Amino acid sequence: MFKWAGDAHAYDRNDQPYIEMVTSPNNPDGELRGHVVNKANGMLVHDLAYYWPQYMAITEPADNNVMLFTISKCTGHAGSRIVQDLNVAKRMVKFLEISTIGVSKEAQLRSINILEMISTNSCPSNYSEFTHSG
Repeated sequence: MFKWAGDAHAYDRNDQPYIEMVTSPNNPDGELRGHVVNKANGMLVHDLAYYWPQYMAITEPADNNVMLFTISKCTGHAGSRIVQDLNVAKRMVKFLEISTIGVSKEAQLRSINILEMISTNSCPSNYSEFTHSG
């Protein structure tokens, strides 16, 4: 479906659609990053795995079209991801089904259990607000 084109700083295919992965804050240096390629045919995916108040000062809410968050950094459950947009989540699952054997049931059940625990036991109403205040 997609082809890896290498470093975004060297991307020069002006007429081709692209997807740029933006990791911010970056691991391991914690640098806040923005997109590099600024072309009309592109889509930005913001990987915000470390965008949690226990790892950095959050001065404003993240507000990007496609944002990936992970439960693993704030709860210690590696490999679990949260996707804000349902349509993007469905496309990600379809991609995993095509490129691998699929999302394991164990990972799905683990994520459901983690989210249920967080939403009912760990905080008053909003986990992000709760972690930011603490």
